[in-house]
Amino acid sequence: MGFSVPIEGKSINDGNIICKENNKFELCTDEYSVNLAGVYNEKPALLIDDNNAGSKPLISAGKAWVLVSSSNGNIERGNYITTSKTAGVGMKAGKSGIILGIAMDNYVADDKTTIGKILVLVGIKSVAMNSGTGGNLADSVKQGFMFPNLDSMASLRYWLAILICIVSFAIGFIYFGRISKTGIEAMGRNPLAGKMIQVNIILNVILIILIMIGGLALSYAIVVI
Repeated sequence: MGFSVPIEGKSINDGNIICKENNKFELCTDEYSVNLAGVYNEKPALLIDDNNAGSKPLISAGKAWVLVSSSNGNIERGNYITTSKTAGVGMKAGKSGIILGIAMDNYVADDKTTIGKILVLVGIKSVAMNSGTGGNLADSVKQGFMFPNLDSMASLRYWLAILICIVSFAIGFIYFGRISKTGIEAMGRNPLAGKMIQVNIILNVILIILIMIGGLALSYAIVVI
C-alpha cells in the first residue's frame, strides 16, 4: 500500500528509502533511522493519492523493490533490512533497531559501495536481535527514548522495560545502603558476632545483585517478546 507525499530532493530513484524529519520527506542518510517513512516506488499496486502537485508514491506496507548495498554484509532472504549511511539505500540490519522490512531476495556484492535492488516485504517496526543481551538492552533503551517515532505498543514496551530497569536498580542501591549501614552499626554494638554479621551482609548483597539481574532479564524479555 502506498500514498503520495512531497519528497524533497531532485535525484530520487525508484527503490530509494525515504525518511520524514521536521515534516519533510527526504532520502534517509542515517543507519537504523527512527524517522523511516517508506520506499519510493514509481508504480505501486495500490496508491492513495493526495492530489498534491509534485507528490510521489511512497510504500509503507507490502512488497516493494528497494535499493540496497552490502555495506553491512551480503543480504540473504529473510534478513531484516534497515537504512544505511548511503542516502536512500538500505542494508542488512545487524543489531536491534528500526527496520524497513524483510528481504525476499538474496543480494551478494564484494564491493560494498555497489548498489542493487531486491524485493522487500515492507513493514516498518522496531526489532530486538540476538546479538548479545547487554547490547540488545542498551539498543532497546535507546530506542525507547525515541518513542514518538514508534508505534504505541513498541513505545509501551520500551518505557516499561526502562521503568523496570530503573526500579530494580533503585531498590538494589537503596537496600544495599541500608544493609551496609545496619551491618556496620551491628558490628559496632556486638564485635563478637562480627563474622555472622559479615555473612549476613554478603547474603544480602547477593540478593541485591539477583534483584538487579532479574530486573534486566525481565526488561529484555519485555522488549523481545
